[in-house]
Amino acid sequence: MPSEKLSKNPIEKGQKKESILKMEDFYKEINILIAKRKKEEINGMYELLFIKNVEDLTETDAFMWRKVNSPEINSITQNDLEAYRQDVKNSNNISRKEFQALIVQKITILWLDRQTKERYSQGHK
Repeated sequence: MPSEKLSKNPIEKGQKKESILKMEDFYKEINILIAKRKKEEINGMYELLFIKNVEDLTETDAFMWRKVNSPEINSITQNDLEAYRQDVKNSNNISRKEFQALIVQKITILWLDRQTKERYSQGHK
């Protein structure tokens, strides 16, 4: 993932309307998850309970969310994650920090699962 995709405004002029629509979908998805978490309809993802304002989340957060929930997870590297963490830290926004914790948790689980599968396929237990 190129670092420019992690910039705060990765939109070109002609893509602004499409991007706004995508962000609305992202906010809706996260709000639904927060509501389900509050009702205990889903387990884990406690970080959702501490997101103060979903609209504080940025396109960078949405990009990482889509990546972590897609088959292309293998394309997220440690360097990509570190760049994202730095972006969130620089924002000094509590909602983004809580969301980042959720992203890191999901990525860690996926990476560990992938490593386990790789070891198993190589004959190691």
